[in-house]
Amino acid sequence: MPKETRFVSVEVVIRTNTDCQDWIDWFEHQDNYVANGPGENHASYIYFAPLPSSDANLTIRRLCKEINELPDAVRRQWTGADGREFFVGYHVGEAPNCFIEHFGIDTLELVRQQNASIRVALYPVPPEDD
Repeated sequence: MPKETRFVSVEVVIRTNTDCQDWIDWFEHQDNYVANGPGENHASYIYFAPLPSSDANLTIRRLCKEINELPDAVRRQWTGADGREFFVGYHVGEAPNCFIEHFGIDTLELVRQQNASIRVALYPVPPEDD
């Protein structure tokens, strides 16, 4: 049976040289594991992968809404970061022959309003999916 290509997750990533402890605390308090380490060109590379919706568009739109509703101190740390992105991951298999993902204009507009970007990662299907 061919391995299926499928959406895995959307991680939220911040690259910054400023303090983001309020951001980390807020999302850890929401039961998210938040990783924080040094970045290639920044003091901090912070990311977390909340539970995804059924596809990348829905997940990104939901996350944009949640970010807009953050407490002021947490929101300021998001907007003050040098880099903000939604990092979309897929497991890539042999089926279907042509996998197409469409990021809708409404999703792209919400991402633009966040002054963020979308990055895509393609991973091999893990052996346990066989």
